[in-house]
Amino acid sequence: MTNQNFQIYRAESPRYLLCLPHSGMSLPNEFIPFVTDNKRALARDVDFKVYDLIDIKVLNERGITVIVAHPIRTSIDLNRPREIALLNWERNTQGEEIVLKRPDSSQEEELLKKYYDPYFNEVENTLKNHSIKYAIDLHSMPSRPTEYHLKKNPQQKMNRPDFCLSDLEGKSCEREWIKRAIQLFEAKDYKVGYNDPYKGGQGTVFLHESGANSMQIEIKREIYMDERDQTLIPSKVQDLKEKLTDIILEIFKV
Repeated sequence: MTNQNFQIYRAESPRYLLCLPHSGMSLPNEFIPFVTDNKRALARDVDFKVYDLIDIKVLNERGITVIVAHPIRTSIDLNRPREIALLNWERNTQGEEIVLKRPDSSQEEELLKKYYDPYFNEVENTLKNHSIKYAIDLHSMPSRPTEYHLKKNPQQKMNRPDFCLSDLEGKSCEREWIKRAIQLFEAKDYKVGYNDPYKGGQGTVFLHESGANSMQIEIKREIYMDERDQTLIPSKVQDLKEKLTDIILEIFKV
């Protein structure tokens, strides 16, 4: 199912849920008056084409429903609490100005109702209608932290791991579940960070509060793309897609 906010790839008999809230590249028309026309600056922190790093058809066949959000995160950030999600990024992580002005309070509420609430309503309904107890929020991360990231987490390493798995510091899922997930990545010779450099965002919180064991997975962009010009590296994508799809299938064997 597709609408202006998200696309849902439904498993025939859903048992698990995989969410991609930050890979959208669409700037809704209502946001155009409020942001820069520099498309590169707007897209600087998008989880670039993460949906191309998984075999959605195979995941669906194995009982995993996938939800992919459409709006670009610089318009509405679905990994932030509702009260700060709208035009959250005044500047991107490279310090480039994004938000030029803000809508008035009535416009803000209208935009949240149109672009924020439907996504989380769909996530919640999917979990509850199918009694789903395990869910993943899938993202990608810059290979090296910027000044912005270092302010958020000053202790993080400059050379980030291949993947970061997060559970809100042990709060959002069964310890054994995420421990096994880390082992699955390490078995493929990937370096893994646990709650470092990220601890999990609003997606992880919402999935957990809606009754599911939830974890956030961040993919280091260097292992599949050229971050300078935002292009995929086909050979890396093909290898990663096979491995990541297999790992996600194994993670959901619970």
